[in-house]
Amino acid sequence: MQDKITNINVDELSLLANPETIKQAAPLTDQAADLVLNSRNDIASIIKGTDTRPLIIVGPCSIHDPHAAIDYAKKLAQLRQDLIDKCFIVMRVYFEKPRTTLGWKGLINDPDMDKSYNIEKGLQTAREILVTILELGLPTASEMLDTIVPQYIADLVCWEMKETKRQPWYMFWRSTFDKKKFQEDMDLVTTFYRNKGFRDFYFVSDSITYSENRKEMNIILSIKEGNEYKYRNFCYGMCSYYWMN
Repeated sequence: MQDKITNINVDELSLLANPETIKQAAPLTDQAADLVLNSRNDIASIIKGTDTRPLIIVGPCSIHDPHAAIDYAKKLAQLRQDLIDKCFIVMRVYFEKPRTTLGWKGLINDPDMDKSYNIEKGLQTAREILVTILELGLPTASEMLDTIVPQYIADLVCWEMKETKRQPWYMFWRSTFDKKKFQEDMDLVTTFYRNKGFRDFYFVSDSITYSENRKEMNIILSIKEGNEYKYRNFCYGMCSYYWMN
């Protein structure tokens, strides 16, 4: 009877290797550790303003091809050295896709891009990429979406990017539509655009589509940004002050 009411939508359970096992296969080298520590301190100094160099985080939207990522990192590492006195360059190395609810969710979730979801291989590959990039002398920046990922790769990241209002890790398991939360998110979008100068912004329409098995729902929003208004120069004309008894 238990098997009829528990995990009825789960096809398979597999044990994920613990963080120490994954780390041992792609360990943090002394060279990489020094770069992580020094880069974190340098970035902190830039944010505080004691280091006047601009912080530049640059790289692909997300990593899907390890060989292409390393090739890119080699070129960026050389550029970093050339500009080290003028700016502080960090490579964006994202393994998860924060705004994807359908389709490929990133290298960690599906490293072979074939829906085999070999997460252990994804974590291992992510560590190998990060170690290689660090050993090139290039600091790394990444975004931690799933709550277990930091345990596997956080020691190899110099700067962790933060997601905003949304919590993508929670969306993967969320099963109900909350109309109140949806309206709150729409209000946040409106506030964001209007604070950026799009004072005429509004939602044109919204629609809902379902997957064939009706287990997944997509919300499609059409928006109108309108003109972007900017404050220019302010000029004061002649002013007079009168005092009357």
